[in-house]
Amino acid sequence: MTAGTELLQQVLDAFPALSLLVEDDVSVVAFNTAASRALSLDERSLRQLTGNVLFCVNAFEGGCGQTRKCRNCDVRLSISAAYSGEVVERRRTRMRLRVDGKERDFYLLVSAAPFELGGALRVLLVIENITELVVLRDLLPECPRCRRRRDEPDYWQRVDGYITEHVDELAGQQVCQRCTAELGHGGGS
Repeated sequence: MTAGTELLQQVLDAFPALSLLVEDDVSVVAFNTAASRALSLDERSLRQLTGNVLFCVNAFEGGCGQTRKCRNCDVRLSISAAYSGEVVERRRTRMRLRVDGKERDFYLLVSAAPFELGGALRVLLVIENITELVVLRDLLPECPRCRRRRDEPDYWQRVDGYITEHVDELAGQQVCQRCTAELGHGGGS
């Protein structure tokens, strides 16, 4: 490992988000510790296509870049834009990935920027998983104008007030008051 390669790896590893260095054919040439942990990557992952590394369901169907859906893949489009000199910042996308043998939707922020390495152009691809935030937002529907949250069909309350009033309910799973009464005991669990 050269001093330049070692420095590059240290810089990549300093990023807390999943980060990949990719070539124009979307093959992975380097990855950081966060990517290694999140995706169980090792040296065999190098030179694989990004969709394969991310476990995209389309990569399982026909190979990364081979299905009709791949033409609109935000990861591929971000890499392509970066190779054209653009910087893509936190493009929100939904990807269907295979995790533990099951297909699941993931909501991601994709960033891509051109990066020169040893005289060759590469792209630094950073992927942030925002699935939990999207799910939480869906659980707390709010008005985009006033930021009030719908508590009942016709009752809207500010989110900060809702959270303050319902912090115990949001902290963990508890039995609601109605079910507590139906179960015949006084405490939630």
